[in-house]
Amino acid sequence: MPGVQLHGFARSSDRPYDAIVSTGAVQGASGEVSALADVMEADGLRVCRGWSARCPLEGTTNVQGESAKRRHTDFVHVELAPGARGDGRDADEAAKALSGLLTTWAKD
Repeated sequence: MPGVQLHGFARSSDRPYDAIVSTGAVQGASGEVSALADVMEADGLRVCRGWSARCPLEGTTNVQGESAKRRHTDFVHVELAPGARGDGRDADEAAKALSGLLTTWAKD
């Protein structure tokens, strides 16, 4: 069963992103996880993709990510800036993108 882990982070100069999307321990991304980042970017969010760039807070030592890697299942670790969680347009766009991913995984 695929997994999603959500976190929040404080904005700082080394984190100029609205979302940091990574696959945890895996150094690649499935089409669905890559599409999540694409949708977020298309909706105007600044996204760092942990599988193709060095991002802060990638969750590469995440316990759930390691477990998913051993089970050969999808896992996505998402860190959201303050504006991309709670209320507001960015939060709505992040929620919509994540909902789309979960809907896709539920159909599989």
